Amino acid sequence: TLLLTAYFVSVERNAAKLSEVNQNLEQEVALRESAEKMLSRQAQEQSRVNQELDRANATLKQLVSIDPLTGLLNRRGLQKALFEVMEKARPEQDTVHAILIDLDDFKKINDTFGYVVGDLVLKEVGWEIKKSLRITDPTARIGGDEFVVLLPGLREAEAVVVAQKMRFQIAQMSIGLSTGHSIRVTASSGI
Repeated sequence: TLLLTAYFVSVERNAAKLSEVNQNLEQEVALRESAEKMLSRQAQEQSRVNQELDRANATLKQLVSIDPLTGLLNRRGLQKALFEVMEKARPEQDTVHAILIDLDDFKKINDTFGYVVGDLVLKEVGWEIKKSLRITDPTARIGGDEFVVLLPGLREAEAVVVAQKMRFQIAQMSIGLSTGHSIRVTASSGI
């Protein structure tokens, strides 16, 4: 019986130790599960922040290269587009022509009707220029009333036709004002 008693005491001690080890393991599992949940939440938050940052960066890229008034490229955007066009052009085979368009007497529009109307004219002219081109032709507003169009792959005679067409379309525009009046503009261009 003494041996049996010693055996049961030993079993009880071992059971107590196993119970303590089991509790420790359960606590460790609970801590790990809690840590995994926290890491999962942090990963989701990091993903959300990264998406937000990507959207902000895309907006910044656009702001850096797009004229906010007309939605056309600005000078910086034009420089980038020119570099890309020149990179694609094969030496001695491909040509790139540029058309500079300047609105005639634009200062008079601003002085007579104000800058709000002047801005409207610039937007409308920018839209008219853009819609008369190929989608691949970079178009920019580079100054107050100056626009540039790059025409990759066209021969000079074709570029002249495009320039004449744009000047004609601009001259045909009638920009209506809220006062009931309308404004007509003309443009000069050079290749």
